[in-house]
Amino acid sequence: MNKILIIVSSLAVLIAIMIHNSVKVGNENNVIDLREVANMHIEDKDEGGYLTNVNDAELELSIKYPGAAIKVKECTNKALLKTYELFESKSAAKGNGDAFRHCYWNILMVKYIGLELATEFAFAHEYNSPDGVDKEMDLSNNQKAREWALNLLDASDDEIVEFVLRRVEFGDLVRIVKQNGVEVLVPTDCDERIELD
Repeated sequence: MNKILIIVSSLAVLIAIMIHNSVKVGNENNVIDLREVANMHIEDKDEGGYLTNVNDAELELSIKYPGAAIKVKECTNKALLKTYELFESKSAAKGNGDAFRHCYWNILMVKYIGLELATEFAFAHEYNSPDGVDKEMDLSNNQKAREWALNLLDASDDEIVEFVLRRVEFGDLVRIVKQNGVEVLVPTDCDERIELD
């Protein structure tokens, strides 16, 4: 743990120096302006802590793959915003919206950082999650999404949204409901959607 704190502290100092000097890192094809990274905002609708509560496994990956971590954050923002645009807030945890968000997030990650890193970041995100139906739901939806993503690499983000909505509506993902007082996994459906004009 102390080793991680030393690395994080060193990284923070380095980033602060680079930001102060407005340093750009990368090569001519892939430039990251660290000032832009530092100024990336966190959306207000972050009820699941996806942007603010980074666990040790996510932190380690972010240090190892900072460029990928930035893309993961962008994918997370897109998935959160689209979920709140399309689903009632009550479904953001355990419902159809939760299934949509995890699926869309994983497909975006595969598209933007590749299958291997997307898998690592998705598993890292669940690292501290207690075993149980919530974790089972997330891991199942994440895995299905990454499998489907391989056929969606050239799709636009809007096409991916439509694909994921169909998967939710056709029951290809899972959500949680209470049956006789016990939380169980059931197929997703078309409930909890916000009617768009």
